[in-house]
Amino acid sequence: MKSLFNLWLLFAVSLIIGACSKENPTNPEDNQPKIELFTFSSHNTDHQAKIRLPISYKTNQNLPVIFLMDTTEPPLFETGLDEFEKVTAAVYTIPKFDAIVVSLESIIEKDYTRYDSTNYYYVLFNDLAKYVDLNFEVGSSKTLIGRGNAGGMILLGLFQESGASHGFTNFVSVDIPGSAISLANQTLISNNFPASGKEDMKLHYSFAGGHQVDQNRAVINRIQNNNYAWLTFESEEYPSLTHETVYPQAYKDGLAFIFGE
Repeated sequence: MKSLFNLWLLFAVSLIIGACSKENPTNPEDNQPKIELFTFSSHNTDHQAKIRLPISYKTNQNLPVIFLMDTTEPPLFETGLDEFEKVTAAVYTIPKFDAIVVSLESIIEKDYTRYDSTNYYYVLFNDLAKYVDLNFEVGSSKTLIGRGNAGGMILLGLFQESGASHGFTNFVSVDIPGSAISLANQTLISNNFPASGKEDMKLHYSFAGGHQVDQNRAVINRIQNNNYAWLTFESEEYPSLTHETVYPQAYKDGLAFIFGE
């Protein structure tokens, strides 16, 4: 009789547990990062973008935001199709750190010989940052990251940045083309760019082995010699890596420089 009672008790408990689990089902997606697509406006045109919200976003609405500028590459170089994933992977390598990653949904078609469109894309990403600020709970830290053509626009954009802009403060520029290196050297020689309002900015500049070594080193030396009070600077040369293989490591090192302790 006692054993029968125990069986009934076990059956009743299992029913209660089953009812509770139906009322509070566990959704496996709740324990996964989420990628959302959205539309924002810039230059009187709608643009598609994507945002990766990590699991920690549920409890931390002060996460930094990393904006990937992803462009096509010059002839003879392969355009990376996994840069969004590599930025995300780089975030995971930093201890006790997490971040939101944002980019345009499609890769930017960029003519590597022309940088007169730099301001267009810089405004585009400022408008993207404004949208993210208004529609997601995020922190104030904003980073621009990219390689090749994008890295060139990011480097040149840094010197266009002023206190009146939307506030990118961190920049990771990887293995930029020769045309962008020449423009950067001209800009640094002339010092003809806004300096007022700039403060607490960081730049990580890197390049692959055998790629415009002397010109890249000239950019690095000029930045170091100019000793900008508003800029914390680090550079890295990767002799054993190529343009196609450098960005995963450069993204890790760049983000570690910016966010690592």
